[in-house]
Amino acid sequence: MTHKHEHNIHRHNSIEYAIDPSGPGSRCLQNLDIPATSPTSVTSLESISRFYGFLGTEKGDRSDVEIHGCFALRLALFLIETISGTTVTLTRTGAFGRNFYRHCIESAAAAELAEEIGDPELLVIYIKQCLHILKASGIVKQTGSRATVDGTAASHRALYFRLFNAFWNLCSWEDIFPSDAPSARALGESKNILKDLLVRHEGAVRLDNVANEFFDMTGFCNKNDLFMISFLDFYFFTWLNHFGMIRYSAGHETAPVHVTVTGAGKKILKSL
Repeated sequence: MTHKHEHNIHRHNSIEYAIDPSGPGSRCLQNLDIPATSPTSVTSLESISRFYGFLGTEKGDRSDVEIHGCFALRLALFLIETISGTTVTLTRTGAFGRNFYRHCIESAAAAELAEEIGDPELLVIYIKQCLHILKASGIVKQTGSRATVDGTAASHRALYFRLFNAFWNLCSWEDIFPSDAPSARALGESKNILKDLLVRHEGAVRLDNVANEFFDMTGFCNKNDLFMISFLDFYFFTWLNHFGMIRYSAGHETAPVHVTVTGAGKKILKSL
């Protein structure tokens, strides 16, 4: 199955995300009171330390370009600027309204985001997913009936890490990957297995081959399940691509999808 066909299967799942002030998004990563005895917390903190060490030694090389220029960071900066620069009134349920998304689509051309995606429907989905990540990171909050920006990172590199940590460790994947909530929940629980299968490959690898390895190892579904391969592509692999950790290989539209782990992606993913 080609990347274009896979995206078309899931693109209709464009839902509004509420900002729940009682959820994880109300807490800033820097202010979390993390129990030192929690194995998960220790692992997370060790990953944070390794990640910052990596960023501090990679200045000026290709990894820096992959991080600084990635779509996830640029989209987040665009949304932070949009929310900071105007009054964004939320719905009664704490969700962003249609006028906000309409304004984002109209403004995305100037930020060179619209042309990059080339599809307003897909861009709206990515905006909604990114807003959820920003909420989980504690950067976007609800203050009264308004969306506000709080505690943005001091540098683009720090913001990049804060976003990825929110995506990988803090977000509920059934919320950001909503087309199949049970599968999204199961993927969130076994994402490290899929990550390990991906990073062990050198150079370009067929996405469906990695997916089938994952299915076979975990029992996630039957091998060659095209719908679930599409699910992994549209959500898991697409967001690794947004974060500059993988890149899709350019090829004929009908050719099987190939992905390559970038230099930055390999170092970051191996540190998790």
